[in-house]
Amino acid sequence: MRVLEVGAGTGSMTRLALKALKTKEDMELPESARLCRYSRYDFTDISPSLVGAAQEEFGSTHPKTHFSRLDLEQDPENQGFELGTYDIVIAGNVLHATADICKTLRHVRASLKPGGRL
Repeated sequence: MRVLEVGAGTGSMTRLALKALKTKEDMELPESARLCRYSRYDFTDISPSLVGAAQEEFGSTHPKTHFSRLDLEQDPENQGFELGTYDIVIAGNVLHATADICKTLRHVRASLKPGGRL
């Protein structure tokens, strides 16, 4: 599963999401034997400083997590994101903070695979 988190900010939703993608049984195993329920988790925010802080916090313990700047008001493809590839987009309390919510939702929707969930 490929996950895109948009407007991730300080990572409060990220902590919950990454925890939800593990089970109690996973946590009892050594790190090398733990299951990972996603193939890629993209943490994004418009603020480079928040992206950098998140990379420091999560990067070493979550190797399949990638950190990038993403402006939802601009075409994600023009920012290096492959459209139609995400199974889940997580957007916690962020979409309403854009100038044109319809345009923002079109950009988010374009990131999802057919049948993907926001």
